[in-house]
Parts: sequence; structure tokens; C-alpha cells
Amino acid sequence: MCGLLSCNANDDDDEKSGEPAKTSPGDETCESDTSCPEQKIATIRLVGVTFTSDHAVLKDHDSNWDDGGARYPKPEWTPSDIYPISHTHDKLLSITLDLEIEPPDAKPETVTIRGD
Repeated sequence: MCGLLSCNANDDDDEKSGEPAKTSPGDETCESDTSCPEQKIATIRLVGVTFTSDHAVLKDHDSNWDDGGARYPKPEWTPSDIYPISHTHDKLLSITLDLEIEPPDAKPETVTIRGD
């Protein structure tokens, strides 16, 4: 059985001893490279952005200047909703991205994410 992340031999000694190579993480083993098909990532979709540098003080109360209402939910951005944030001017913005990767069992890859 193969792990979700990858199917790589830890060292050459396993191959020489005739024992199956171990995967990372966990103790699952692979009989050969063909028993652990590694699919490439087909799509990466952005499903949410959480602003971790947000002051988290803005509320959804806009009928008067009284303090009321609930704080806006996180994540602050999804394909269907956008909520305001409060952030200090001239400070670095810090975010966490929620990504959906297809297929779910794709092999790990290094990707570059760029935003404007």
C-alpha cells in the first residue's frame, strides 16, 4: 500500500536486501515503482484566503456608530464571499491560502504561487 505523499525508497540498502522500500510518512511499503503510481497535479484551485495579519476588529454592524454585531468570519475571501479586513499601513500582509488540489492523491510538487 502506498502513502498519500509519495513512494520513495529511503536508501539503497532496502533494494539490495530484497525488502520493499518504505514510504514516507508511515510504515506502508511499495513492492515496486509500478505499484505506486504517482499522478501529477492537474489543477490547483484557490478556495479561501485568511488574512493572518488582520486586526480582527471589524464587525458587520453598520446601522449606527454603536458597537454591535459579530466579527466578520474567516476566511475573509472565498469565491462567493469577500469580507473587509483592518490592517496596519506599511506593514507586511500575512495570509494563509486554502487550496484544493486535484487529483487528491497527486504526488508532492514544488509550485510557485503569485498574486497581484
